[in-house]
Amino acid sequence: VCEEHLTESDPDDPQECSGSIDVKHTLESESTESDPEKNATPKKKKQTRNELKYEKHNKQKYSSSWDLNPKFQKWIKPPTKTSCIVKNVIGKVHKESLVNILKCTKFSVLTNESTDISCVKHACIVVRYFNSKLGQICGHFYNLSPVFEPKDYEKVKEGATGKNLFESLIKSFQHNYIPLENIIGFASDGCNSMMGSKNSVASRMKEHFIGIVIMKCICHSLHLCASEACKHLPKRCEDLARNVYSYFAMSSKRTSEFIQFQEFCDVKIHKLLHPSQTRWLSLNLVVSRLLEQWQPLLLFFKDKVLVERVSSVEHILNCLNDPLIKLYFMLLDYLLPKFTSLNTYFQSSKVVITDLHDIMTSTYKEFLLLYMNSSSLMVLNFIILTRKLFKPKTALLLSTRKEYPSLFPILALLPRITKNNDDFIQKVDDEWRLLPNLNIPEDIKTIEDPDLF
Repeated sequence: VCEEHLTESDPDDPQECSGSIDVKHTLESESTESDPEKNATPKKKKQTRNELKYEKHNKQKYSSSWDLNPKFQKWIKPPTKTSCIVKNVIGKVHKESLVNILKCTKFSVLTNESTDISCVKHACIVVRYFNSKLGQICGHFYNLSPVFEPKDYEKVKEGATGKNLFESLIKSFQHNYIPLENIIGFASDGCNSMMGSKNSVASRMKEHFIGIVIMKCICHSLHLCASEACKHLPKRCEDLARNVYSYFAMSSKRTSEFIQFQEFCDVKIHKLLHPSQTRWLSLNLVVSRLLEQWQPLLLFFKDKVLVERVSSVEHILNCLNDPLIKLYFMLLDYLLPKFTSLNTYFQSSKVVITDLHDIMTSTYKEFLLLYMNSSSLMVLNFIILTRKLFKPKTALLLSTRKEYPSLFPILALLPRITKNNDDFIQKVDDEWRLLPNLNIPEDIKTIEDPDLF
């Protein structure tokens, strides 16, 4: 990039400015002082020109004085330049590469809709497929498509319904000419528009793609279970947590005064936490912190009720004096960590679908044993096929063939992969029987996570 070129080119086009180097002006200016090409052979003349071009190119690196040029300022700043490179080069190349893979590969779709800060509702789409080059399953961001256009008044009036979400999802694949028959799986959260039994995205997926595998987010399901259970608790429990936090939230004076009571009760000096509606794992911390600070809070509000004749302070003190409220908090402090640990485990970067049945079964039995006699607790019969086969170490054992001599029952549940092709099913079943006899590398036998992001 040279000074002369800045005045001639369009500064809004970084490609034009960064891709052109005016060497002619340099050669003419430097030839007045010394002519390195005099008395040189044609071969040496060409070599000398290349050296001068390289030398001039090195001299034309970024200079802070270029910031004074108003035409240059529009695109040389890092945020603008970096965003242009990411959007117009890296992003497009990655998208084209991903589209080419999806055109010839079976894949699953993960989606969720949300409203951004500009009040535009978008659907985020992620695809998962088996990468034959890497030898593992990969997950990639595919598209962020608007659920409806602002000027499409009919869809705007309907909102983010199952119909509009499904049409937006399908159009994103049709726009890139990706065969829809390659879609073999769908996953999302448990809201009605996504996973409802009727008029949802999942119901339309089952209707248009026979045999597709539908997976609901287990973390959303656990959250809904805990939320429904907490509705049976007195509303005063939630009100106490919110009112205590609000009382100290914006007051430095009250927080400093409360520290004195914490020191007097020999309790750790911790702040009170806010119970959030969107952060599922925060409620357990809120309950634990309230129980930890219960005694200094009780003394603090007893002192305040004598000084401040305020109804909110009296309400908080009445709740703190109620032994049933504290009993409910102690119950939550025992139960919530079980949901929190499950949620944290299933949000891990590793694929843990093979452990889902065992963990949920043991957790369910643990909850039942809280109020049922162990002798009367019958064995729970959950139906899940061949979950052990997903682990390479188990799949390579000869003893596994006694329990699962054939893969026909599993393949019958995957018509979108097998396409009901008997020859293909037989070929896979033959490979299953021969698998233990093959020379498999030891690192594959001991692999713990066959399905990595």
